[in-house]
This record gives sequence, structure tokens and C-alpha cells, in this order.
Amino acid sequence: MTQEEMLRALSAIQINGNISQLCMGDGYMTVNNNYPALHPAVPSSERHMGDILRELLAAKDSDGHRLMTDQQQWYAVYRVLEEYDNYPRQMADFTRAMAQLGMDRVTPPCKHDSLRKASQAFPRLACKVSLWKQYSTLSEAYGKQCRVAEWLVEKME
Repeated sequence: MTQEEMLRALSAIQINGNISQLCMGDGYMTVNNNYPALHPAVPSSERHMGDILRELLAAKDSDGHRLMTDQQQWYAVYRVLEEYDNYPRQMADFTRAMAQLGMDRVTPPCKHDSLRKASQAFPRLACKVSLWKQYSTLSEAYGKQCRVAEWLVEKME
């Protein structure tokens, strides 16, 4: 959110005073008060996906370790969303869609270069995501991709 957009949002809050929800985070602010000028034209399904992805970034495994620790794990997100939710097939377009959801400013950030490198580093994951489980024990890196994909598929069901 630009500084100008944030100032407009704060002005609307001051004028309207009927806020049902105000969320602030790293570089973004969302105001939910039915004032259309404050909200970018992001479909509700994408706002929902943003919530799921933020939940993924905070998710932990059974040992209490975060699931998403490496930029290359965004490859699993890319493949799941492209296959199950009609997100763009082209990595550059997918990266732009993630940037619109603020995923370029999270830890780890979604970057095009990382997706490209991951596609080369994990050649066996070129198959359908539903077949990935068989590769989860090849290495820890493959396992990390598979755990993220499995978590995300479960959340989307």
C-alpha cells in the first residue's frame, strides 16, 4: 500500500467512523467498512487465498518447526495453486499475482528467480501434485516441498 493510499484510508476512517475491521501488517493495511475507494480491486477469492498463504507462513509441523523456511518452497505453492486453483501457469505471472497479495514482502518472500531455480532443482516434481508423496523421502529438500504442498491442498479442500 502506498503512503497516499494509507493516508486516504486513514482520512476515510476519521470521516466515516464505521469500521468493522482494521488490519495492519508489514507494509499493508486493510480497512473493512464498505468504502469502495479504500480497497484495491482484488476478488474475494484472492483475499481468501492471501489469508490461507499467511496461515501457511505461520504453520508449524508436529515438531514445532515452521513449514515454510526457504524461498524455493514457493515452488510447491505455485504448483498447487496452478493445478488446483487456476493461478497463472507462467511463473512470472504467478509471481506478480503473489506480489499483489503481498507475498513478495513476507519471510520467505515469493520471488520469480527462486521458483525457476526450484523447478530445475526438483525435476521429479514436474508430475501432478497428487503424485508428489512418493518423492517426499528422497531428501529433506523434497520432503519440504511435499509437506508444503500437502498442507496447502488440505486447506483448499
